[in-house]
Amino acid sequence: MTSSSSTSSVSNTTLSSSSATGESRLEGKLLPDDVDAAYHQLQHLGQKWADLHAEAEILEEAKKCILATITLFHVDNGDAKSTAEVRAHASKEYQDHIKKMVEARRLANQAKIELESIKTHLNLVRTFESSRREELKML
Repeated sequence: MTSSSSTSSVSNTTLSSSSATGESRLEGKLLPDDVDAAYHQLQHLGQKWADLHAEAEILEEAKKCILATITLFHVDNGDAKSTAEVRAHASKEYQDHIKKMVEARRLANQAKIELESIKTHLNLVRTFESSRREELKML
């Protein structure tokens, strides 16, 4: 199940007029099956974010090591340290690592947005339900 379809499935289950089991219910009301699905969706998105965040962290931590390794290669081949550092920064290997690092952070950020969006949606549903209960008390 993709994260975008997972997100929309939770949104649909909380706002549609029928549940996944075909039972009708009031719009905006979470039934126990929906709450369980939302809980599992939060777990899934949380794990996805944690995995992508860890991958991005590893690449960010490796940045200095890769730069140092390339710099040492050029120093060992007779370049001055400053020249070796410039060559290391300009190397394809270093540039490719930076691109992978930035893309990994972008994916982790997208996963975090998905997770926070579901949390916000559930909080909005909770607020709606609370307001609805208060309105019913006034009748």
